[in-house]
Amino acid sequence: MKAFKNYRLTPLLTGVVLPLFLLLLAPSVFAEDALPVEPAALQAVGLREVVAKDPNLTGLGVRIATICRSMTYLDGIPQGDYRFGMNHSALLGADVIFEDGSSGKTGLSSHATAIGGVLLGLDPKGFHPQTGPFCYIGTCPDATVETFEFWRFVSLYIFGGRPFDADIVTLSLGEIFPAWWTRGIEKLAAEKGLVVFAAAGNGKRAYDPVLYPAAGANVIAVGVVNAVPDPTGQGKSILFSTTDPNNSSAGPTADSRCKPDIVAPGRCLVPDISTENGYIIEGDWSSLATPVAAGAAALLLQKARLEPDLTVPIFAANTNNIIKAILLTSADKLPYWHKGRPGTQDDVSCPLDYSQGAGALNVLAAYKLLTAGWQVPGAVNKTAGWDNSILDPNKPAIYEFHLSNPAGQYITATLCWNRIYSDAYPFEPEYEKDTDLQLELWAVDANNPDRNMLLDLSDSVNDNVEHVYFAADPNYTDYQLIVRENVSHPAKQSYALAWTTGADTSARNPFWYDLNNDGVVNPVDELISFLLERNQIELLNGVIDSSSQFHLSSSRMEVLKSNWPEWRKHLPKWTAIGKL
Repeated sequence: MKAFKNYRLTPLLTGVVLPLFLLLLAPSVFAEDALPVEPAALQAVGLREVVAKDPNLTGLGVRIATICRSMTYLDGIPQGDYRFGMNHSALLGADVIFEDGSSGKTGLSSHATAIGGVLLGLDPKGFHPQTGPFCYIGTCPDATVETFEFWRFVSLYIFGGRPFDADIVTLSLGEIFPAWWTRGIEKLAAEKGLVVFAAAGNGKRAYDPVLYPAAGANVIAVGVVNAVPDPTGQGKSILFSTTDPNNSSAGPTADSRCKPDIVAPGRCLVPDISTENGYIIEGDWSSLATPVAAGAAALLLQKARLEPDLTVPIFAANTNNIIKAILLTSADKLPYWHKGRPGTQDDVSCPLDYSQGAGALNVLAAYKLLTAGWQVPGAVNKTAGWDNSILDPNKPAIYEFHLSNPAGQYITATLCWNRIYSDAYPFEPEYEKDTDLQLELWAVDANNPDRNMLLDLSDSVNDNVEHVYFAADPNYTDYQLIVRENVSHPAKQSYALAWTTGADTSARNPFWYDLNNDGVVNPVDELISFLLERNQIELLNGVIDSSSQFHLSSSRMEVLKSNWPEWRKHLPKWTAIGKL
């Protein structure tokens, strides 16, 4: 597999050299009918199951703007090689518009072509030597994609304010520091309700920062779930079940916000630009995780347009926050998900995990949550739903629901709203117009209010997302989610809230056994478990220091030590996954 490197770009408008990185982009397949279907990552996130359930969902009618940077620069000037390879069999006939009016026959980019394949690919006669024949189907093959060269986009559409038509914007590029153009994208998201996805970055060392614009408040940052051998299947199949800060940039941001927002698979078979019908296997890169998530959102938006009961509340306003709340609420928690810094308790001031965000993309769960429908404050009639509303600063919004059998049920909810940016260059934050919301989860007893109990709270002063994930109490059947404002705000605050209930999504994940987070389960993990169980921390530290086999980062070690009494419940017997 070929290695990728980071590229640098000289911006045209500022005259200052800024590090702007391409987040460069698999071998797994699943059976569907006679041929396997690629990319297999789309099966792993439940997208194929959604399409099987609702075959009309192909992305038709949804417009996606892809922002792609040129691969070549001459004296700081982009040479225009940013385009999808439209001659490839996977992209023939795809509805692609190049904003600069070009034909798309020259100036091609392997990076952009891979993204185009994941979004729009359609080829019933795909073949790769490692997989054999397959049918190639992207996330949303009937969507309309307009492709913009990066510096044209920020010059004309951010700096210049030229309008463009899109439901979704996706960028697989970024830079280390916020800039006027990253803030301009956040302004667009808030003003137009654009659902903006950006790649978090490929960390070269543990806890490299999430790149901007993904690190921005109004942008959905997508990190990577690694493709690793299934420990229950003797390495014969692949799971997307772990995150590694060495591969996927992790939070917090410099201003102490939680990022990424969500993680998704990045290892995919993608079109090979050097051929007309060949494919290559790419690695665990956030560049491809991002269009996987963006394509999933396209299917949700198409479904909302097809269902009159969904159309008005989704598209009236605040669309970006509704989709974000649904995606984050429906995400699967992976092993060792934990809010904030390591410790025995989740941090109420940190809504998300610094490596996983809200968890791994689950398109089927998101579809079910979307179609559960719009609910308004009061006694909601479902244990899953969402709302697009405006908060009265003098009156909290209360959502009441009933669980007939709370034992073993987890309650998940996400609250989202936009940050405000100036209309004029350089689009500075307008902090005085921002507000601070919080999300509370209560167990309640209507007959005895003295028994009411606050189960979980998410209250970050920095983030514009709040998230709770908490086990229902078997002694209570009635629950409330409460949205309230902490800081006086000059205007009523628009927000989106989504919630769902169900089993612990990480409980049966075999990578609870991967204690040192190296992507494999082996006797090293069993030894770590043995020493932790006996509280032999000094001995464990000594063994780790003397052996490179452990790959146990200090952060993972701290998490294990702090939370072992609770997390050991997920590891009842090592024989559960076979003899090690």
